[in-house]
Amino acid sequence: MFGRNLLDYCRRQVIAQTDEIAVKQFALRIVILENKGLWEFDCLTDCNGNFVSGSLVETAFGPAWLLPGGAWQNNSVQNKTLIKKGLKRGKIMHAAWVSCATTQPYIYPSKRNFWTGKMVWSRQRGL
Repeated sequence: MFGRNLLDYCRRQVIAQTDEIAVKQFALRIVILENKGLWEFDCLTDCNGNFVSGSLVETAFGPAWLLPGGAWQNNSVQNKTLIKKGLKRGKIMHAAWVSCATTQPYIYPSKRNFWTGKMVWSRQRGL
């Protein structure tokens, strides 16, 4: 079930659910589906706007970007420090879905676009 059928199903579930977390989960799914299966995620780009990394990982020293080649970039640095390294913060639209594995719904990058039903392959798989 994808696209319009999945969107209609999620709308019915928001009405039918009594659990607050489930309602939030289906409401977020509706927002994603109304945006053609896409969500805006933070990422690192080079100074020309080309995607570098979308993997923001929680480490013992705080959040850090996992760069190609296994290098790490601390997320708390100032933009001018990133620019010296040829990087900058950016946004990217990517296929997404919602999970409720915790007490709150979590939006995550997905391998499948649930609007089109197609698998997504892109350089952004670092997300």
